[in-house]
Amino acid sequence: MHPVSRTTIVGRVGCGLVLALALTACTGEDNDPGPTSAGPTSTSTSAAPGPDDASAETDGPSPSAAPSTTAPVPPDTVGTAPRRQPDGTPGDLTAVDVATDSTADTVTFTFDGTGLPPYEIGYQDVVMRGEDDPLLLDGTAAMTVTFTDASPGARGVTGKDVITNETFDQPVVRQVVLARNLGGTVVFGLGLAEQVPFSVEEDREGGTLTLVLQH
Repeated sequence: MHPVSRTTIVGRVGCGLVLALALTACTGEDNDPGPTSAGPTSTSTSAAPGPDDASAETDGPSPSAAPSTTAPVPPDTVGTAPRRQPDGTPGDLTAVDVATDSTADTVTFTFDGTGLPPYEIGYQDVVMRGEDDPLLLDGTAAMTVTFTDASPGARGVTGKDVITNETFDQPVVRQVVLARNLGGTVVFGLGLAEQVPFSVEEDREGGTLTLVLQH
């Protein structure tokens, strides 16, 4: 057996130390996650709204929005928008008449004396007699004519010439019903063949209000 020289032992020990240090260094790199990257962190503050988000945060229509078609217009305007006259004098109905000619159907409300009570006229999805009491009318469109400070007849008695429920075979008007009479508010429901443009003619001297429904 040959004797092992001192140089050989030292060399082998040195190689072993180098290998052990290398393994230790590799093991330390695998187990140590190291410092986190300096990338962006999330916060609880949301980004400022952009142009598309701003409109969602506002309650009203944008300045460019078209005006509502349900706003009242002057009585003699021909169209489908409602009509409203908040001023007037109290009155009792004496007659309701329906007529037709080559261009329009008319419904005329006649009051005693001069002047007209306040009124509102317009199309409705449903005409109500009262709460939870819808009124079924002939035709495919419905309209109400509402008077305040009014009565369907003198001394609380409905006038004999005031229509309470009558059907018609006319181009537009199919039915007229006295839908409600309560506390000075008188409401007539009109069943129409279809929704058509209309206008309102006031004759305050004669105490008449005429609804003109175009054919």
